[in-house]
Amino acid sequence: MNKIIKQISIIIFSLTLSTNCFSQVANKKADLHFFGIIIPPTLENQKNISENLFSAHLRIIPELNFYDNTKPGIESLSKDKTENNTIISYFDLIDTSSFSKDQVSIGLFAKITKLDEENLECTLYTKNFSTNKTSELKENFKSYYKLLTDIKNSINTILKNTVDFEITTIQSTKKHSFPKIDEVAMTVEGVSGTWTGEKDITKIILMRSGRGFVIFSNGASMSITVNIELNERNHKILKITQQGNFNASFYPNIPRQKALEYSQKASPIQWNFILTESGNLEGFKYSLTLDNDGNIVEQKNHVTWNKIN
Repeated sequence: MNKIIKQISIIIFSLTLSTNCFSQVANKKADLHFFGIIIPPTLENQKNISENLFSAHLRIIPELNFYDNTKPGIESLSKDKTENNTIISYFDLIDTSSFSKDQVSIGLFAKITKLDEENLECTLYTKNFSTNKTSELKENFKSYYKLLTDIKNSINTILKNTVDFEITTIQSTKKHSFPKIDEVAMTVEGVSGTWTGEKDITKIILMRSGRGFVIFSNGASMSITVNIELNERNHKILKITQQGNFNASFYPNIPRQKALEYSQKASPIQWNFILTESGNLEGFKYSLTLDNDGNIVEQKNHVTWNKIN
């Protein structure tokens, strides 16, 4: 698990990943409008990470003028769809009146679907607004990490099919070192303080006594315990576990009544972290969410906490 955490951190925070660049015929450049990613509720916390990575790949293509249209994004526009709409027809909902008339304009968005606990399907959709040509490319990935590392190849393929680009593969020769883990400082006393880092949480207070509190944006407060354990590789893991009774307010993305109905089945919310040398806590949160059918399911999300005091 530690290896996966470190690998994902490198992918997200490094913009020098291996990628391809494009040279357009006749020295023309194209405007590329990225409309974000449609993602299931079980992966909602990964949406920003995924969109940031897609953007990082697209921004460094010298033959493209990159435009970030992820706010409000295709998912917001698609709320106006009818049952008869195909996903590719979402492009028809886009207002192109502000697009340059002197440049080739391309639209791109993606949809990620969870096939099972590990496997994911990512479909890329593009439209050349100058020729009205649309393209669709579907790829399966054995893990979220594989999607992050390999999606650039799929992006290259679909862009080549959308506009007549000559593609030259550029291999990065730069070596990346993984963030180092500070196991010496990772003690209950060493991590005490105030932390932040999650969307629906205002702050987390970790105390030297091995206890603490999670303060939610909705005003709810969760008591927690803080322990240091050794994993199967004999490395230190910071384990933070919910204490006390079930509280529907701890799951702000789940309707309250539905959450209450699940209260007898719910396990305590838990975080497993490593402490990096940069001072961040990185790891996984084990909680609950809704699946595509609106059912409550267990969820494992990658999270990062930053110390503010």
